[in-house]
Amino acid sequence: MHSPTSWGMERIICSGVAIAIMCTALSVMLIAAIVSMSQTSVPSNLNAKDQYMDIWVLAGQSNMVGFNFADGQEMPETSKPLPGRILMFTPDNTWTDAVPNVHLGVHSFPSYLKESVGPEMAFAKRLISAGVSSKIGFIPTAKGGSNLFQDWRPPDGELYVYMVQRVHRALQNQSHMRLRGILWVQGEFDGFTNDTALAYAANFQAFVESVRSEVLLHTSNLTIITAVMAAHGGRDAVFPFLETVRQQQLNFSMKEVVKVEMSGYEFFPEAGSFIHLSKAGVCAFGSAMADKYVDHVVADHVVAEAGGHLSSAQGQATATAVQSVDVWILAGQSNTVGENGPDSQAVPDSARPWYGRILKYNNEISHWIDAVPNVHVGVHGYHVQNSTGPDMVFARTLIERGKSQVLGFIPTAFGGSNLSVQWRAPEGEMYRYMVQQTRQALKKSTSYSFRLRGMIWIQGETDGLTKASAEAYGENLKSFWAALCMDLSYFIEDRRSCITLVMGIMMVNAARVVDLPFLQTVRDQQQQIALNNVVKVDMSGFEFFNQSFSGRPTAPIHLTKFGQCAFGSALAHTYLLQDDSSHALRRVLF
Repeated sequence: MHSPTSWGMERIICSGVAIAIMCTALSVMLIAAIVSMSQTSVPSNLNAKDQYMDIWVLAGQSNMVGFNFADGQEMPETSKPLPGRILMFTPDNTWTDAVPNVHLGVHSFPSYLKESVGPEMAFAKRLISAGVSSKIGFIPTAKGGSNLFQDWRPPDGELYVYMVQRVHRALQNQSHMRLRGILWVQGEFDGFTNDTALAYAANFQAFVESVRSEVLLHTSNLTIITAVMAAHGGRDAVFPFLETVRQQQLNFSMKEVVKVEMSGYEFFPEAGSFIHLSKAGVCAFGSAMADKYVDHVVADHVVAEAGGHLSSAQGQATATAVQSVDVWILAGQSNTVGENGPDSQAVPDSARPWYGRILKYNNEISHWIDAVPNVHVGVHGYHVQNSTGPDMVFARTLIERGKSQVLGFIPTAFGGSNLSVQWRAPEGEMYRYMVQQTRQALKKSTSYSFRLRGMIWIQGETDGLTKASAEAYGENLKSFWAALCMDLSYFIEDRRSCITLVMGIMMVNAARVVDLPFLQTVRDQQQQIALNNVVKVDMSGFEFFNQSFSGRPTAPIHLTKFGQCAFGSALAHTYLLQDDSSHALRRVLF
């Protein structure tokens, strides 16, 4: 029997002949399990008229399975069952309601790890919320510690054979099921040697080509959603050639292969390293996988509707005398600014400038200019340039999805600021500065036509210092929003509903509450508050880095650069989910 520490790391602690022996032993177990398969049974409620179920295969290694029972976290809401809407194909060949962990019993996955979860539940809920799918079914086949060069290698790799047989078994005589694709989270084990790392792209291409030919009976258009390995944070110390695997994945290009960056999501410490995503991290990552899939199919649909060419909203900005700019205010404290200069990461490529398409209002010269990270440079004396907030990825996502043609930011956030005094409406210093800057930025221009769309608000840590400010957070935010909608009403198209507030929900863990003892109260207030046009995005599951200020305990205060980019993408996609026109577009996809 595997122990809790050995299961997810079985390949890490084995080498040479020991690996071969283990593979042989597991092969016998798997073949026995396959031979014993019985006829598939399906709940009768799945065959309701017009109720198709979209099927996804789960393949890869432990971060696809979900190996986070020891992270100390509760099961996130996004991981909880959705009976009748999310199903799984069990080892005894039955379709039933999915529960975490869907891999229980697969490859003898032990029952004491049932408090773990993979990315699949959050993935399914996101697609259902997006209107892309009505019902989703999973065929779990992943295995911790498995490799691509042998275990998943077609045509006779042990896990490859198992996966293909499970797909055929699950879909046998099921006309109401539509095989959509594979979620593939794998690569760490191939990062143990330089040879296997360098061969990753070729091996992955062979895998994709072979599996597509195997399932032609079920679909001619199999999408592969693949994770791009995170190789920082000490992971390369365990897997010395993981960066090579990562580069192979980043440079890989093949039709209907959608890549999703794992960097920026929360891994938890175990055995002196960061091998597995936490529960919150894997759920945030599962949502990101769904978002990237929606991006992919929406982009294809837009291109098709345009006769094979990008729409004007997605192509180059139209060369007109007056350019239309969708404007967003950036407000809050340091995680809106992006204070991650010390995290040792380079600014990710996803935060790069997009000249002529992403702008910022420069308060120092009272003029609109091209935005570069960090957009808050020059605001409140901020001059750290090797950092980024969520803004650049947020803007890029909306532009690429055709929501905006040109997007501009008015940066007003200030690190360490509070809602109880500094952002308090109407007299708070930060509140008055924000209103003044917005009015100045939106003055009539001969070059731009402005549309004030919304505000990104990431704030709450400082209000978690005292009980009084934490308990008053909800009422203070309501007053703040009511005053802002009135003070900026001249620039708001729909004055009845105001603009959109896209708000980060505070992440709370044991290390953060040492310094911010009432942060949980702030989080509760944020989750409960009801405002018109508010979009809430949980910061839990994204990557923070530890810092210590003025002798205070070391704690995860700020999002890393990768974390900010992942969170910026989540902000944008959650906003798009609540946009009626995006819903209408998604519903015609299938």
